[in-house]
Amino acid sequence: EHRMSNAQLERYGRWTIWFFLVFVAAEGVFGHYFDPMHYKIMAIIGPEYADHDVLMDQTLPNNSWVHRFLGFALLVLGALQFNADLRRRKPQLHRWMGRTYLLLALITVVSGIIFALNTPFVGEPEKLFVILISLSLLFMLSRAWMLVRRRDFVRHREWMIRGYALFLFIVVQRVLVIPFMLLRWPEHDRFLFTGWLAVIIVMVAA
Repeated sequence: EHRMSNAQLERYGRWTIWFFLVFVAAEGVFGHYFDPMHYKIMAIIGPEYADHDVLMDQTLPNNSWVHRFLGFALLVLGALQFNADLRRRKPQLHRWMGRTYLLLALITVVSGIIFALNTPFVGEPEKLFVILISLSLLFMLSRAWMLVRRRDFVRHREWMIRGYALFLFIVVQRVLVIPFMLLRWPEHDRFLFTGWLAVIIVMVAA
């Protein structure tokens, strides 16, 4: 029986992450501001959410910019931390990238909570969802920070992987929304269901 080695698994995992970042996350961030077709495509996939997206920008424009661009920077920086050669050859750079990542994570979590509390698409269920995800992220990242301070690098890496995976749920959700269009569920139900499903998928992968 052929079993995939850890090196192969890590390589395929990196390819998958970069695919999501380049073809999903980047379009979602930069397309939102610079691609005139972005809103038209969103309106086809989910017209109610497309209108809500515009509302978020109008209501909290600064928070929107911070959440989108710093959130994307967070995902890219986190993906670079998976580079074993970088960690081995430039440990000091890896440490500073890690500190920057944690700062971006805190800003992204706070800006996400601000969105959820002020402009929720699904109302109270979305607020609860975002609060639970945010608390989970803060717990995972604080655990990773405490473990690296104790020089427990193995468990530090495990918790960083879990935290990064949980951040990726929003990108995976964007992909899941498209096939679930076929079920013709109400957009609010589809949004909440794919959010939870995305969380399950990324955490199992982690």
